[in-house]
Amino acid sequence: ARERWAILGARIPALGFRPAGSLTLARSAAEVAVLEEFAAAAPDRGLEAVLLDPAGVRAANPALGGDALAGLLCRDDAVVEPRAAAPALLDLVAADGRATVHRRTVAREVVATDAGVRIGVEAPAGPAAIDADVAIVCPGADLDGPFAAELSAAPLDRCQLEMLETEPVPGAFTTALADGDSLRYYPGFSELPAAADLPPAEPLVAEARVQLLVAPRLDGALTVGDSHRYDEPFAYDLDERVADHWLARLAALTGAPAPAVRRRWTGVYSRYHGAEPYLRLTPLPGVHVVTGLAGRGMTGSPGVALDTMELL
Repeated sequence: ARERWAILGARIPALGFRPAGSLTLARSAAEVAVLEEFAAAAPDRGLEAVLLDPAGVRAANPALGGDALAGLLCRDDAVVEPRAAAPALLDLVAADGRATVHRRTVAREVVATDAGVRIGVEAPAGPAAIDADVAIVCPGADLDGPFAAELSAAPLDRCQLEMLETEPVPGAFTTALADGDSLRYYPGFSELPAAADLPPAEPLVAEARVQLLVAPRLDGALTVGDSHRYDEPFAYDLDERVADHWLARLAALTGAPAPAVRRRWTGVYSRYHGAEPYLRLTPLPGVHVVTGLAGRGMTGSPGVALDTMELL
């Protein structure tokens, strides 16, 4: 997926693809030990990662003048502009003479026919159908539409997250950023032997499974997240304590007052609990259902697309 994002970024400037790298920061000796272990194992995983001291952290990202003891620089990481990426990709498809994009169109059912598949849709002009050789159904977190029975029988659950975006910050925020709570959440860190020595998380961090993730935007703003709640029905309101935690942690790591918040939002994604990184079902001949990428859906989507095209 990372390689394909770079290819797409070269074709579509609006994606804002930037190989900015990422820094995962440690604020305690226990967190530093986990980062040291990860850095030592990175070459065997095919990753380029190096552990930096505080001076190295500031050199990699001049906006970070706070209380980090060390930082893991992963040079392979990159960022895109999420608000622009999906529309830009759709416009690219729509401009291709071999493709037709149906906007404001909802797929209600997919059935097999003698010639392939028929997709029953609802559109502003009224109900209609699209005939095709193959259908790839990507329901995301909407598990109650086509093939709801098959999806309900799969090891899937849903997660609600919160995020926010700040106003532009002064200075150069040159890399993506994660804090030490990520070491408890992501298996690449949490399954390392050194992670067993991490102290218990703060109560709010444990309750809402909070971590600080920051991505710089082209206009100087920062996208900040995220949290994880799995107990449905999900609340309709946002928890102000979560945003306060992120902004306080961001201020501690930058050594500067937290920027003002421009917007906040919540979202829901589906998460697959199988051996593969996502769920693929073939409920009918010529029909593929793909979902369950959890919070890495946008990140991994070009790789999933390549998997799908190779399968077809």
